[in-house]
Amino acid sequence: MSGKKPAEHACGESLTSAPMPQGRPIAFTLAAAAQHRLRARQRSGAATCSGARRQTHEHRLSPTQQRGLQAESRAIAWLCAHGLQLLGTNLRCRYGELDAVFRADAQTLVIVEIRHRRNAQHGGAAASITHAKQQRLRRTAAWFLPQLAASGFGGRTPHYRFDAVCIEGDTLNWLPAVF
Repeated sequence: MSGKKPAEHACGESLTSAPMPQGRPIAFTLAAAAQHRLRARQRSGAATCSGARRQTHEHRLSPTQQRGLQAESRAIAWLCAHGLQLLGTNLRCRYGELDAVFRADAQTLVIVEIRHRRNAQHGGAAASITHAKQQRLRRTAAWFLPQLAASGFGGRTPHYRFDAVCIEGDTLNWLPAVF
């Protein structure tokens, strides 16, 4: 024995404590572990709050937010009419939000970013999906991938793609596999 202790993660957990499942991508395994740790923290935090819950107040939506929700509903209905099966909407985590997630077939997960602009000034809806936004969507998708694989694909990691639905005025454009 060399007497060395195993390497530790930044939060103090041993990196060698859990065996790697065979056949699963490392990103899938890391995301599942992160979700497990978060749920454990939430359970322990909920027990120490002495039952006090934060009160939520009704939030009124601005006209812009209302138009955005209408555009999102329109895009989701349009995609469902074109053969995609809706798995979830507005999935939020600390990394960001996924507007809509669909199942295209038995092996394909489709993550859709929905953008609405009144007109094409300043580049339009498609131009508003910046590189930073794409990175945020990728991190958020990696976070939700284990949950979506379990619920919609029988635990198998699906192929996935990022689509965009850009609505400018009354025109809806579906851009499959946009990034």
